Amino acid sequence: MLHCSRAAQLAVGAGLGSLLPKQISARDLVLAQLFRIHELRLHMVAQPNLFAAEVPRLQHLSLQYCSLQWDSSLWANLVSLELIHSPIHVDLLANMPHLRSLTLIESFSAMVDTKPVLLAHLEMLTLTGSSWLCAHFLQAISVPQSHIVLNTPYSAEHLHFVWDVLERHRVEVVKPVICGLTFADCRLISGKHAVFEVGLISNHLIGHSAPLCYVVRLSGAGLPLPWRDNTIATLLTILSLDHITSLTLQCECLWLTAALHLRPFCSVMVHRDIAVFTSQFEGDPLMATGDRFDVPVVHYPQLCKIVFHHVAFGDRHMESILDWLVQRKCLLLAIEEIRLVGCTLTTADYGSLKELVGCVYVEDG
Repeated sequence: MLHCSRAAQLAVGAGLGSLLPKQISARDLVLAQLFRIHELRLHMVAQPNLFAAEVPRLQHLSLQYCSLQWDSSLWANLVSLELIHSPIHVDLLANMPHLRSLTLIESFSAMVDTKPVLLAHLEMLTLTGSSWLCAHFLQAISVPQSHIVLNTPYSAEHLHFVWDVLERHRVEVVKPVICGLTFADCRLISGKHAVFEVGLISNHLIGHSAPLCYVVRLSGAGLPLPWRDNTIATLLTILSLDHITSLTLQCECLWLTAALHLRPFCSVMVHRDIAVFTSQFEGDPLMATGDRFDVPVVHYPQLCKIVFHHVAFGDRHMESILDWLVQRKCLLLAIEEIRLVGCTLTTADYGSLKELVGCVYVEDG
C-alpha cells in the first residue's frame, strides 16, 4: 500500500514502546517514510534519538508517554503539538515558530525565571494539570493571539494565583477588554466528575477573526458546591470587568454573589435552570411600599435583553419574574426584549410577559 501511494503525504499513528518483532518492524517502516509524514501520533517511545532524519512535511504531532530529542528537526515546521505525559522544556518552544495549536496534558518540566518565550502565531493553548503548574507555564510564555483553556483541579490555595496570571496576561500582552462572562456545568470527555467552567470573552480585536476567549475548567470532586461560589468571588476581586456586557448561565444550584448583580450587563442568557436567575431577586424587592421610593438596589441596572434556553417555567418562578419585571418598569428600567428558545410556558404567562416587555420572541429549540 505504501508503495502504491508513492509520494503522498501520510498520517501515522503508532505505539513503539514494545521490542517485539512486529512492533520493531512497524517502527522501521515509520522511520523509512519520515520524509512523507504530515501527521504523526506516537505512544510509548523512550528512544531520544529515534528521529534523526529530516521531516520536512511534518506539521501535526501528538506524543503520549514519550521521551524524544527536543532539539531535533522534528519540531521545526510543526503547526500543532499535543503532549500527554511527555514533558517539554518551555524554552524549546522557541524552535517551533509556526505553531498554532499547543496542548499540554501533565507535560510540564521544571521552569526557571527567564524571558517569556514568544509564540506569535499560537491560536489555541490548552493546559491540563495542577493550577500551580498551569499558571507558572503561562508566566513563561507570551501568546498575544491565543485562546487559552485551563483544565485543573479546584484549589482554594492557588485559585487567586490563576486569576492573577490570566489578568496580567490580558493587560500586559493582549490588552483586550473582557465583555462576556459564562458560568457553566460541564463534564470533560475523559473525566468522571462534573466540572465548573468559567469563560471570559474579549471584545473583538483588530486583526483577529474572532474575540479571544479564556476558559478555566475546574474539577471539584468530593467538594461541597460552595467552592464554585468561591471561584466567582475570587474572580471578581482580581479581574477587571468594568466593561462587561453579557452574562451566560449554564449551571445549577449556583448563588451569584451580590458583587455580580451591579455589573453593567446588557444581556443575560439562562439555560435550563431558571432558579439560578430568579433566586437573585426573590425576597429582595426593588421598591419600598408606600408613596415614595427608597433608593433601590437594582440587580443588573443596565439589563435590556434576556434569553431563556429550554426553561420549563413553573408557577413560582414565573411569578417572581413577573413581579421583578413590574418593579423594573415602575423604575423606568423595563426590559426591552425577552427571547424564549425551546421553553415551556402557558399562554397566560406569555400574555403577561408581552404586557411588561417591549418584545417577546418564541423560538423552537
